[in-house]
Amino acid sequence: MHKLLARQMRRLLGVEENQRVAVLAELSALAKTGGVSDAAARLLVGLEGFFARVEEAYEQNDRDLDLKTRSLQLSSVELSHTNDRLRHELDSRTRAIDSLRETASNLMQYVDVDLPTPQDDSLESLSQLMSELVNQREISQRDLQAALSDLAKQKFALDQHAIVSITDLSGAITYANDKFCQISGYSREELLGQTHRLVNSGVQSSEFFKHLWQVILSGQVWHGEICNCAKNGALYWLQATIVPLLDERGAPEQFIAIRTDITARKQMQAAMAETESRVRRITNAVPGVVYQCEVGHGKIRYTFVSERVTEIRGLDREAVMADASLAYNQIIEDDRDRFFQGVLDAAARRDSWHDDYRICLPDGSLRWIRSEINPEPQLAANGDTVFTGIWQDVTQLKEAGERLRQVTESIPVVVFQYRLWADGRQNFSFCSSVVQAICGLEPEDVMADPTAFFDQVFEEDREPFVEAFVASAKNNVRISID
Repeated sequence: MHKLLARQMRRLLGVEENQRVAVLAELSALAKTGGVSDAAARLLVGLEGFFARVEEAYEQNDRDLDLKTRSLQLSSVELSHTNDRLRHELDSRTRAIDSLRETASNLMQYVDVDLPTPQDDSLESLSQLMSELVNQREISQRDLQAALSDLAKQKFALDQHAIVSITDLSGAITYANDKFCQISGYSREELLGQTHRLVNSGVQSSEFFKHLWQVILSGQVWHGEICNCAKNGALYWLQATIVPLLDERGAPEQFIAIRTDITARKQMQAAMAETESRVRRITNAVPGVVYQCEVGHGKIRYTFVSERVTEIRGLDREAVMADASLAYNQIIEDDRDRFFQGVLDAAARRDSWHDDYRICLPDGSLRWIRSEINPEPQLAANGDTVFTGIWQDVTQLKEAGERLRQVTESIPVVVFQYRLWADGRQNFSFCSSVVQAICGLEPEDVMADPTAFFDQVFEEDREPFVEAFVASAKNNVRISID
């Protein structure tokens, strides 16, 4: 009998399982004897079948329960597998989102554009951000390619003009452009791996290069001129700029040298220095101060003064070129205006000028200076007239002339000095005052205009007298005419 049915019969009917058959037989016999009603008899007779049906129902229920249990177990296992799969998929999704987030964060460090931060960590938001970042990265790549193209063009242009090399921290050459190979005479293979000692000319000292290395190793740019020696032994000069390239710590890791060939300029400077030295030697040999000045706009500016200015005028040549008023202020006041106006007028006419004037030296002594200037063919850059001139100390000559004047004034004859120029000009550079008593002329008039003297000769004697006078000056012979 089914366990549940036996339990219910025992609890509800008080019949044990082992008593069920006997009790049912007794009830069946009772029904057959007629001691009960028909309904009760049918009930009693049908109890055994009823219990059988109930037992079958219980057994069927057990079988159904067993099937459901096994089905539930199978469903549970399948659900567990599904949960595991979903958990793995969730973990994979989470890892994918974390990877996307990390990738997006890394990309945002290299994309120079402000992008909105996603409001959540959803895959959709991160995917949208990634799409924008990829787009920005493509733009950056295009910009980078354009920049690299420009850089390549600039490098090409630089290589066409400059001598370029790159060295590592030890000074070994890691790059040399064609210009470097051409000027040094070494092939690229001969230069790479070598230091610049390969082209060292020995012109600069070790202290020069020691200072150079101190500058670039400190991370600073070095500028200067270097003389190198080519493979064939020829020297060449370079204007160099050496730039240290720094690592992320700010320490140099390599050096770029950009240089231009200035050999022709250095040769020209040497030639000019030699020419200037030769001019100085020549001008210093002249018994006077040779100078050059620019005159215009009411000013005088000295651009060259020979060293004898110290001997003759007691002035420093550099100081005079820096301040022309030093020479002007030496002239005594009575002669100053005449000198200045004469120079300005000569500049306006672009003509020669000469005059004598007195100066006061720094020690207080007075000296006579004879100044003569001649214009140069070309004007200065600002349009001023350029003069080359000379200052001569004629103090002794003036003193001798004064003594001669005193002597000539004491004798009853006219003493004069006559000069005939190569271009036909003539003048009396000196004439004693006795000419006033003899000829009725002032000496100043004779020295200003020589014809005033010749006009004193009678007309019929004038022509042969002048011819003899001129012939004497030309041939340097004495004459005596009555």
